Amino acid sequence: MRQSKGFGFANFATPAQALAARDALNGRNIFGEGRAMKITFARVSDEEKAKLYVANLPPNITPQLLRQQFQKYGIRDIWISRPRNISRQGKQIQQGRFAFIVLNDENEVQHAVSEQNNFNLSGWRMKVDRAVSKEDQMNQRSSSSQQSDADKKIDDLERSVRDKERDVHILQDQLKRQRQKLELKEIDLQIQQAGSDASELHVTGLGTQTTSEELLQHFKEFGAVRGYVINNPQTRQSRGYGFVAFLKQEDALNALNELNGSLINDKSINIDQSRNPQKFDYNIDLKKISDNIQQIEQDLAKAEEKVVAAKRELQTAKELPKQGAPDNNQEEELCPILGEILSEVESCECSAEKGHRLCCDCLKESLESDLHGYKLNLRCIVDPTCQAEYDMDLIERILDQRELLRIQELQAMEAGRNLTVTQNVQVRVQQQNFKTEEERKNAEIQEFRNLIVQTMTEALAEVCPKCKRAIIKEAGCNLITCPCRTCFCYNCGIDITVITYSHFNKGSNPCPLNVNDNTRINTDRQRRKARDAAEKFMQTHPRFDKVEERLNEYFKEFLD
Repeated sequence: MRQSKGFGFANFATPAQALAARDALNGRNIFGEGRAMKITFARVSDEEKAKLYVANLPPNITPQLLRQQFQKYGIRDIWISRPRNISRQGKQIQQGRFAFIVLNDENEVQHAVSEQNNFNLSGWRMKVDRAVSKEDQMNQRSSSSQQSDADKKIDDLERSVRDKERDVHILQDQLKRQRQKLELKEIDLQIQQAGSDASELHVTGLGTQTTSEELLQHFKEFGAVRGYVINNPQTRQSRGYGFVAFLKQEDALNALNELNGSLINDKSINIDQSRNPQKFDYNIDLKKISDNIQQIEQDLAKAEEKVVAAKRELQTAKELPKQGAPDNNQEEELCPILGEILSEVESCECSAEKGHRLCCDCLKESLESDLHGYKLNLRCIVDPTCQAEYDMDLIERILDQRELLRIQELQAMEAGRNLTVTQNVQVRVQQQNFKTEEERKNAEIQEFRNLIVQTMTEALAEVCPKCKRAIIKEAGCNLITCPCRTCFCYNCGIDITVITYSHFNKGSNPCPLNVNDNTRINTDRQRRKARDAAEKFMQTHPRFDKVEERLNEYFKEFLD
C-alpha cells in the first residue's frame, strides 16, 4: 500500500490565489487527524535554476563530447536522451537527440545560452535554452487551458493581420516586377529606334556570381543602356559571359577599347563585338503594362487599407480589459497611417508644438510618392489642418540622395517664383520714387538678376502639355510619361501620347530620342533660355548696359 510521505504541492493560476489559500488554511486541521497543516511557498531548487535544455544534438553524441563542449561553464550533471530512429520509405533515419545539463552556477546559464545556441556541432545546429521547471510547465498548461475567448479572438485577429500583410507584400513584389519589365521594354524600344547605329558587345570571363545589373553599371559611363548575363537555368549562376547593348556604335567602340581586360568582381573580362545580337520582342504593348501597373497600384492601396483596418481592430481587442482582472496596460500609440505600434518601430513627428507622430516608413513612402509626381509637400501628413513641416534633419535621414536632390530642385523653382514676384513688386515701387540715377540703376541690376535666376531655374523643367505639371529629367530618353499618363517630348514639349516613339529622329530638324550627357544638355538649355530672357529685358529697359558681362557672371556663379 502506497502511503503519503506527509507533504504535497498545490498549483494555483496566480500568486494572489496561492497567497489567499495560505492565509486561509495555514495552521488549520482539515483532515481530522489532529494535525495542523503548515503551508509555505515552494521554492525552486538550485538544480532547476541552473539547468540547460539542449536540443538538435547529433545522433552519435556522447556524454564526453557534450561535457567537453560545455565544460567551461562548470558542469554538475548531464543527461542525454536515447537514440531515436524513424522509418521512411523502408529506410531507418536517425533523429537528433536532446539533453539536460545542470551547471554549478545559475549565473552561467545565460552565458551558455548566448554562446552555444545555434552552434554547429558535428553538422547539427544546437538549440540551447534555459530548462523550464516542472512547476513552470504545469503553470503554462494551466494558463493555456484557461485561455479566454478574448485571447482566442486576438489570436485570430493577429493571424488575419499577418495574412493581409502577406497580400500587401505579394502586390508590392508584383508592382516591382512590372515596373522593371516596363523599364526594360522601353530600353528595347530605344534600341529598335536606334536601328543600325545600335551596337552590342560580347563579354566573357565573368564570375559565377556576377549579375546583369553589375555588368551594366560597369559599362554605363560609356553609354550602355542594357546589360544581361547568361545564367545556367539549373544553378541560376552566371555561365561566365554576357552582352552589353549601346545606342551608338562609337560608344560601344570606346567601351571596348577602354574596358577590355578590366575587372568585374576581381575577374578580368574579355570584350569583342557581338556577332549575333540578341533579339528582343518589340511588339510588347507598353500601354498594357502601364495599365497593369496602375491596376496593381490600386489593388495595393486597397490591401494597405485592409491592413490598417485589421490592425485597428486588433488594437481595440487588446485594449479591452480581461474579465475579473484590472486592465493595467497602457494604451499603445499607433501610427495613424498603417496602424503600426509606434513603440515597436522607428517613429517621427512634425515640428508642431505637440507633433503628430507616425512611423518613419510611412513618411518616407509619402514623400517619395509626392516627389515622384514632382510635388513638393513637406507639411504634416497626419493632420490636414496642421501647417507644421518636417525638419530637414529628419528628411535627410530617411530619404536617399536622389530624392534629396529633387527636393532641392523643387525648392529652388518655388523660391525663384516667389522671390521674383516679391522683388519685382518692390522694384516697381522703387521706380516710382527714384531720387538719383544710381538708385534706378541698382534697381534694374537687381531686377535683371532675379529674372535670369528664375529663368535658369525654370529651364530645368519641361511642363506637361495636359496637366501642366513641371517635370525634370535626370536621365534616360526624351520620351516623358507624366503621372497623368500623358506622353510628351522633353525636347520640344508637344503631346506625343498617340505616336510615342515615332515622333523622334524624323524630319529636317528632328528631336533626338536619346542624349548622352543630360547635365550638358540641361546647362545649354539654361544658357539659351537666359539669353532669350535677357533680350526681352533689353527691349523694356533700353538704358540697361553690360548685359553680356552680367550674364557671364551669373553663368559662372550658378552653372560652372
